[in-house]
Amino acid sequence: MNNYLKETEILNYSNPSTQSLVKEKNWMKLDTIERIKSIYNFVRDDIEFGYNISDNITATQVLEDGYGQCNTKATLLMALLRATEIPNRIHGFTIDKALQKGAISGVWYKLSPKNILHSWVEVYVNDTWCFLEGVILDKEYLRKLQEKNKDCKTTFCGYGAYVSFP
Repeated sequence: MNNYLKETEILNYSNPSTQSLVKEKNWMKLDTIERIKSIYNFVRDDIEFGYNISDNITATQVLEDGYGQCNTKATLLMALLRATEIPNRIHGFTIDKALQKGAISGVWYKLSPKNILHSWVEVYVNDTWCFLEGVILDKEYLRKLQEKNKDCKTTFCGYGAYVSFP
């Protein structure tokens, strides 16, 4: 399990700003499940949806930026979980760029590759690996997206979200 707790150049959880956040939020005082939930909710809702300069930035940089997308929010989520002794790993696959239409527009959308990398984090808890998907969209962004598309009754794909209605 030690490999899933390791600090790396990108998962730089010993950084003073990360350690200060862990202490400020009292995450180490929570039981394991509550700690995971609290860290997940922090990354999902306090780190807004947005595109950082690169996918390869450190967790500390994501924290300083105050925003991220699936890959950079996953970096921060992993670092915070590891800083609080929760083993975790990352998974990824490619998705069609249509998922980003609206969140990226104009020339940037046209220039983006057809397939883009999407990632999510898994945590090891109670002797099993559990998915932590959905961290990308903060509550306010999601609320505005739902409000804007409230009449949608079919499949919706864009702005970083995909929903399929039966």
